[in-house]
Order: sequence, then structure tokens, then C-alpha cells
Amino acid sequence: MYMKKEFNCIRKVEDIFLPSTKKTFFLTFDDGPDPNCTPEVLEELDKWKAKATFFVISKNCIRQPDYFEIFSKSGHAIGNHSYDHDTRIFLQRRTNLYNWVKKSEDFIFHFAQGTSVGFRSPVGIITPHLSSVLMELEVKLIHWNIRFFDAVFNWKEKTALKKLEAAPNGSIILLHDSHKGKKKTQFLQTLRVVLKWGNENNIHFSPLSKSYF
Repeated sequence: MYMKKEFNCIRKVEDIFLPSTKKTFFLTFDDGPDPNCTPEVLEELDKWKAKATFFVISKNCIRQPDYFEIFSKSGHAIGNHSYDHDTRIFLQRRTNLYNWVKKSEDFIFHFAQGTSVGFRSPVGIITPHLSSVLMELEVKLIHWNIRFFDAVFNWKEKTALKKLEAAPNGSIILLHDSHKGKKKTQFLQTLRVVLKWGNENNIHFSPLSKSYF
């Protein structure tokens, strides 16, 4: 087992972009939906007419499946971030890993009335078994090339803009929609600044699509 490094997506990140005169970035949010944070993230995206991809933990959706309809109606994409984010599964048999990924994919298919855009493994882990399972299930692996470690540290405006200004076209940006308290307040403020910056600089924030991989 080993950790997946940045820039190690299925295709080169530079190849993943919409045919547009605008620079295209893909905002992605992991670990939700979180009723204390996700609605405010959606509100900010809506204000700036930005679209994103939500890599959901299916177990989080059991009591709130309405989020699938909310994401779809708002033009956002839905990704598979596993059933329960339990990384111990990677130490188990391939059969267990297969059932774990499929359980989440089936859950998304049932409530979203369609398959996910792809699978993002918890903390970016990849193993030979996972690659084999995803190939068998015909599910694409989608990770990222830009991250801010916002699950651990406060996401600051200056850091965000500096990194995004230098980011290549088609960048997949890893964020999380599961923040709380003061950390959530700072996160939403930075998200607002980033979306405003994108609007002012002709940046297109788009949802991911299977066709890119």
C-alpha cells in the first residue's frame, strides 16, 4: 500500500479542461455532505454561479439523501468518496474492497439516478487491488493536483490565491465541505475570495465529467 502523490491522476491534469476561452478549474469537495457546512458551501457557489464536484461519503447521506437532488439540480457533479472513509479496508481482502467500493457506487446510483463521475480514495491511497477493483467496476479514479490541507489547517486567502494564480489550466482542487466553528468561518471566507477572484479573472469553475478521464 502506498500514498498517491499529487499530479498522479489518470490523465495529465493539463489535458483535463473544457473547450473554452476561459481558464478552467475544478473545485472538488470531500467528506460531506455535512449539514453544518455543505449548505453554506452551496450558497457561496450559487452566488458566483460556480459549479463543483462533491465526493460524498455515502454513509453521511443515509439520513440526508436529498443532497443528491440538490447537487444535481444545482449543476454540480457527484463523486464516490467511499462508503465510510475507513482506510483499514485497504489491508483486507480484495473481495472486501470490491464490496466496499460497489456499496457506495450502488448507493449513489440509487439516489442520484446515475453513476458517480469517479472514485476518490480516502487520503489518496492506492493499492494494486484498488486499481483492479475500479477497472472491474468500470469506475475511474479521480484524485487532484492542487490541495491546501484544509481538513487540518485553516485555509487562508493569501495562500489560496498565490497557489491558484500559478496553477495550470484544468487543475483539480481538493477541498472539504465538513468544517466546523471558526475553521468553517475562515474556510467560507476564503472560498468567497477565491470565487470572486475567479469571476474577476475570467476563471471557469466547472464540475468534473467522466469524459475527461
